[in-house]
Amino acid sequence: MNKKLIPFHLSDLAFFGNTPDLINLFDIPLTSSNDFNYFTTNSQIKQLAKSDWQSRFAPEQHILIEFLKKNKVNFKIKHYFDQGKNQDNIKIFNQYLANNFTILSFKQFDIEGLEFHLNPYRAIKSYRDCYTHFQWQQLYQKYCNKNFKTSEIDKEKHLKTILFLYYKICSITGLIAGIIIPQRGITRKTKLAMYNIATKINSTK
Repeated sequence: MNKKLIPFHLSDLAFFGNTPDLINLFDIPLTSSNDFNYFTTNSQIKQLAKSDWQSRFAPEQHILIEFLKKNKVNFKIKHYFDQGKNQDNIKIFNQYLANNFTILSFKQFDIEGLEFHLNPYRAIKSYRDCYTHFQWQQLYQKYCNKNFKTSEIDKEKHLKTILFLYYKICSITGLIAGIIIPQRGITRKTKLAMYNIATKINSTK
């Protein structure tokens, strides 16, 4: 669930672990007014990033960044898009992620978001750049245990690739159909069809 190229971007969908650890993770200050409106006063960076983002960090980033600061972890990050010199922030994030968290697939997690944008099979565009469980295993092998055995194949990645391709086909088909046959909700229906197919594929694994 964690974004691969956005440093310190943890999932905020759900966590589980030892209660003192989770309390420690979330025992952080709220976002300041300056950070919340960061890109309003730094429009040049915003233009370079080509984003309509307003806050200095995503909420998911804020959680981990403030937690790491509290625990005296040494790093420098300017804003949401700052990967650091030679992607140092990505490396620090990956190492900390491998050592302190476990990323689960949605099937392992066994929780399904009821809102459309939280469902990985309906909103595949939002999840295609997130780490899979297999990719977390690779990070763990690299940073924690060289002898750790990873899975033989990254099933999640293959499924996401297939679903994203199907998503694009459905989006184009829905757009064309909406032009030829104007009908409310036709694009949404094609995405729901994608979800139904994806659910069947995932249930056979």
